[in-house]
Amino acid sequence: MCTILIVEDEELSREMIAEGLRRRGYEILTAGDGHEALKMSAKHDKQIHLMLCEVKTPGLRLRELIRIAVGMSPNMRVLR
Repeated sequence: MCTILIVEDEELSREMIAEGLRRRGYEILTAGDGHEALKMSAKHDKQIHLMLCEVKTPGLRLRELIRIAVGMSPNMRVLR
């Protein structure tokens, strides 16, 4: 099963995206900002295959979030 981490500060958008992807069989993790995304990544014991994030991530610069997250999960792809 493919795991996707969604990083989106707007709760409604985050949940709509998550629900659509869950219906297609993906395992979904959600985070409201960059710091929460890193906590989710650290707690998750399986590979995260894709991080889907908005361009402006609250609490952490996008490049920094990507650098740290990919360091934690080297095979993860990022879609921004």
